[in-house]
Amino acid sequence: MSVEPRWARPLDLVAKALFVACCLWIWLHLGDPQYAGKGFDSRLIGYPIGVLLVPIGWWIAQVRAKRKIAFPWLADALITMPFVTDLLGNIFDLFDTVAVFDDVLHFLNWFLLAAGIGALLLRSRLSPGGIFAAVIAFGASAAILWEGGEWLTFIRFGTELNTAYQDTLLDEHLGLLGATLAAIGMYVMAKRRPTPVEVQR
Repeated sequence: MSVEPRWARPLDLVAKALFVACCLWIWLHLGDPQYAGKGFDSRLIGYPIGVLLVPIGWWIAQVRAKRKIAFPWLADALITMPFVTDLLGNIFDLFDTVAVFDDVLHFLNWFLLAAGIGALLLRSRLSPGGIFAAVIAFGASAAILWEGGEWLTFIRFGTELNTAYQDTLLDEHLGLLGATLAAIGMYVMAKRRPTPVEVQR
């Protein structure tokens, strides 16, 4: 029995295709003003690594287990989508032209990332309470690390330094809120799963 919904695979494939298209577009238009001072040299290296973490982890797990493991399409799609929304937001210059876009994206992206981790944990034998705690812990940690990465790569060199403290606090709390909502959803799904399913032959 598989825990993957039927739409998870096409969703993941579309997300991956959009990600590749966005990366190519930005690489070809890196001189455009909306990319200036936002650390895109680092993003175009780090984002592909982030998008490949689930497939690489799945491949390693199969090698170590010496058996076929069902690919986590849903988790891979959920973890890929935040990278896509961030790139699309920059391509269409929404961060600079829509006042609330950055705040909405911090909430949404951390919801998606945390839900992706939760979807992976649903395939394990971890209890619903354990999944809830792990998802929130991941979301909070990721939000803090992201803000640290933003400061390291472009905030300390740019024009946002004067407002960085307030923005960082808001972004971290929005990320935590999104992760908490994801944790609640994953807790409910974990309570409803008939049996913990990790491997599909």
